Amino acid sequence: MGADSNPASVIFLPDGQHAVVVLRGPHQLALLNRRRDGFDVQKQRLDLGYAPNTMDITRSGLIAIGDQDPVHPAVHLVRLNDGTLNLLGTIPVAPGPEPLRFSPDGRYLAVGAVNNSNKDPSKHGTLTLYRVDGSRLALIASENVGRWPQGIMFSPDGHTLVVQNTTDKTMTVLKWDGIRLHPAGTLSMTAGPAAAATSW
Repeated sequence: MGADSNPASVIFLPDGQHAVVVLRGPHQLALLNRRRDGFDVQKQRLDLGYAPNTMDITRSGLIAIGDQDPVHPAVHLVRLNDGTLNLLGTIPVAPGPEPLRFSPDGRYLAVGAVNNSNKDPSKHGTLTLYRVDGSRLALIASENVGRWPQGIMFSPDGHTLVVQNTTDKTMTVLKWDGIRLHPAGTLSMTAGPAAAATSW
């Protein structure tokens, strides 16, 4: 990927024949193509804002990438079409969009915002839920969480979310009823949780 590429996130596409890698150094998304003996890297790369970092994907292949640009924090939506990565749109979000996760059915995207809460004890993180409408995101709900949110998990039915708060050493539990997010408790941890994944 190059000496200054600084790869941050990697995911496989649903077809199993491609993978994409966020390169923080050049602010790009790189495509890997499967070959008989492994993968090769496509020379053409997709430029992505100022500070792309985390990434998630739906079963239909819609990719969301969080951009931590301090001036214009955003989420980029990308899809692979005919062997080429295409930028579908860029949506402004709250400061420090680090964790993000699609719901299991792909209808919603949850975006956690650090909001400088990893440095300023008076700040808190937020969890914002967006409805996925093709290549657009519509903000539908938001709720405060702990300091320095770092990971998000949906329950299999999509009605419960767990947000990891690294600075607070907690996990915030939220319930989604289709209209609002409702705080449902806090789980204490012995260390600051920093990453999460599920099998669905």
